[in-house]
Amino acid sequence: MSSSNLGKVLAGIALALLGIAPAGAAMIDFEDVAVATTNVIVTGPLMSDGFTFTSSSGHEHLMHIANPTFVYYNGTTLFAFHDATVTLVKTGGGTFSLGGFDLGEVDDQNYARTVNIVGTLFGGGTLAATVTMDGIFDGSGPINDAQQVVLNWTNLTSVTFNGTGSALSNWIGFDNFTASVPLPSSLLLLAAGLALLPRRRT
Repeated sequence: MSSSNLGKVLAGIALALLGIAPAGAAMIDFEDVAVATTNVIVTGPLMSDGFTFTSSSGHEHLMHIANPTFVYYNGTTLFAFHDATVTLVKTGGGTFSLGGFDLGEVDDQNYARTVNIVGTLFGGGTLAATVTMDGIFDGSGPINDAQQVVLNWTNLTSVTFNGTGSALSNWIGFDNFTASVPLPSSLLLLAAGLALLPRRRT
């Protein structure tokens, strides 16, 4: 390959690298976490698909497909907690984006009526959203129990979730978080350097 053609190839690679940031898209669906029974209590942080969930109560629940008795049931493993604040971060630290997630009531009466979401931004500042639970559920019946929440937040270092509004326990169920992480800075620098390489004229 001639030097001019090589330059074109390298420049194309550089532009491609620059054009696909942010990279590392992930669907956090908890299917990578082994669940042997219908309701597993996880003590301490829960890691799934490159992200970590930590509850202020010290434990969370994973509810499995084998248990159709919960009112939030979509045929897969769900993440649930109650009466606590759960913090989501990228495992190992760093920034990330959060597109959205599925939300649902876990108990037919003792579920949070509202979910408060706060995102902490890299460099300072926060984003906030409050979601009202729709109260639509039928367990293993034909109704779609999941409520889709869209955020499209970027440049985050953490996101917290907590529920309020129930007279008893504020249960919340989550699934299918859509998240992404930016390209490593070393790759971005490489792409920029390749794009600046001189091309030999023929």
